[in-house]
Amino acid sequence: MLGLLLAVGCSQTVMVPVDTTEQERHALAPTLGIDESILDLTMSAIVMWQDATGGLYQPDTHIGCDGTETFCIREVPGMLGQCLGPDDTGVFNGCCDSKNHEIRLSESMFLDEKISTLAHELGHSLGLGHGTDGLMAANRDHGERHSPCIDQTTLDAFAARFGADPGTLGVTCYDEDVRSEMLSQLDEMR
Repeated sequence: MLGLLLAVGCSQTVMVPVDTTEQERHALAPTLGIDESILDLTMSAIVMWQDATGGLYQPDTHIGCDGTETFCIREVPGMLGQCLGPDDTGVFNGCCDSKNHEIRLSESMFLDEKISTLAHELGHSLGLGHGTDGLMAANRDHGERHSPCIDQTTLDAFAARFGADPGTLGVTCYDEDVRSEMLSQLDEMR
């Protein structure tokens, strides 16, 4: 695979594939409009994906939705009764609706659960489907929903989807480093 070396951060170098399709490049650098009321939560999930993918995922973010974004990320009242289609049943904490270019998040969750749900929905926006375990599992257990992590299974699916070198990817959980990076990016946005 042809690639381009790209310096990310202070000293990290990652291999960025250059033979991806236009749709794949668009998925790795979407424009995200973010509801200000969940800006810090959404940016936390974004930073987790940036770190986990070694900088391959680099969305362009802005506050609010103005119609120019690939996805508008917003919070909605209550639980979501339907999400992707007629076969879906039950209630959902979040939804990645590609048809309407929205990621919707239920306001009826704890904060750490919201970060995990946003990271899950961002995974869907990257074209990842539901897995049997980890972040992309549809029926994650209580602990997984309250301990936001982008796990190895999810990274393996990401690597397969985008042809990424698994050596550039790393399991990332919400922690002080993610929080610090999120706050730094928020300062730049405002």
